[in-house]
Amino acid sequence: MNKTLLPLGSIIIPKEGEKKLMIISRVTHIEGHGIFDYTLGLWPEGYIDEEQIYFLNHEDIERIVHQGYSDAEDMEIVLKLSGLTEDDFM
Repeated sequence: MNKTLLPLGSIIIPKEGEKKLMIISRVTHIEGHGIFDYTLGLWPEGYIDEEQIYFLNHEDIERIVHQGYSDAEDMEIVLKLSGLTEDDFM
């Protein structure tokens, strides 16, 4: 897993697309697909339905449009999340 995670609320453009997406969750395990760095929703629309939720890894990001807020509490969570492996979800 990527050790550098963007803050929640960050807005990105993925390599495979032009639509802006906003990070709504980090380190998501999808059964049968593995662990993804980010769960994203459309921006500026927000959550519409489960069909409009995307899962990406950091290397799938083409451009960071806006970096979300991060503080010491967020950085502590990122350290915990960065250490998770597939075994932690079993």
